[in-house]
Amino acid sequence: MRKADSMRTTTRLLAVAIATTLSAVMITPPASAARGTFTFYDNDGGMGIVDPDDDVCYRLGFTIRQLDNATNRYAAVFAKAECGGASVNVLRPRSAAPAPGDAWVRFQRSRSGGAVVVGSKAQCKTGTGTPRTPGRPR
Repeated sequence: MRKADSMRTTTRLLAVAIATTLSAVMITPPASAARGTFTFYDNDGGMGIVDPDDDVCYRLGFTIRQLDNATNRYAAVFAKAECGGASVNVLRPRSAAPAPGDAWVRFQRSRSGGAVVVGSKAQCKTGTGTPRTPGRPR
């Protein structure tokens, strides 16, 4: 009889542990990163940022001519350092547009980022990624 009670107790504890683990996994928020590549072009060709993080300001460069947002996020484009001031454009997911020259970009889930103001230095990254062949954006 004691062995049966011990088995029941072990089974109950195991069930509680599994239920706790599953509930923790189910309420964990999804990763905050875009899916896809954001490509930016200058006179020498293009570079891409693959799966960029949300709400991080990326410096693209000062001779950027064209932007191609092939991600699943909105891309707020800024002409001021560290994504300062109001954005000059917000690219929808899977869209392209001309760039303002000196360009910075921040990715977000919704279009509301048009009013985003100065990002902190800790959240700024230099745009780096996969080199792309010169030519027209896809």
